[in-house]
Amino acid sequence: KQWYQRRVAITAGIDAYYYGYLDDDDGILVKLEAEAEAKARKMAIEEWNLKKETGEIDKMLEEDERLEREEEQKRKEEKRKRMESDNEKEAEMEVEDSTPDIPSQQDVELELLRKKKMELLQKYASEDLQRSSQNAKALLGLSLNI
Repeated sequence: KQWYQRRVAITAGIDAYYYGYLDDDDGILVKLEAEAEAKARKMAIEEWNLKKETGEIDKMLEEDERLEREEEQKRKEEKRKRMESDNEKEAEMEVEDSTPDIPSQQDVELELLRKKKMELLQKYASEDLQRSSQNAKALLGLSLNI
C-alpha cells in the first residue's frame, strides 16, 4: 500500500500541462495560424485565377475527361473479356458433361456379379432350363440378362 500511496502522490500533479498539450492556450499560436491560413488561401485563389486566364484549367479538365473515358473503355473491355472467359468456361463444362460417366464401384461389382451368374448358369444348368428361363423372361418383358 505504501508504494501505491507514494505513486499517487507523485502522479497527482501530472496533467495535460505537464505533457505540453495545453501550451497553445495562450492565444499567440491561434493568431499566427489564422494569418498563415488566410495567406495560403489568398495565394491558392490567385494561382487558380492565373491558371484559368491562361487556359490551363480547361486543359486540365479536358485531360481529366479523357482519362475518365479511357478508364471507362478499359472497364468495358475487362468486362467483355470476363464474359468471354465465362462463356468459354461454360462451353468447357458442357464438353466435360458430355463425356461418358465413369461407373462407380458398385456398378462394377454388379456387372461382375451378373457375368459370374451367367457363367455358373451356363456351366451347371441344362440347355432346356436355360431356354425355358429365357422364354419366360421374354414373355414377362424382363431383360434377358441375369
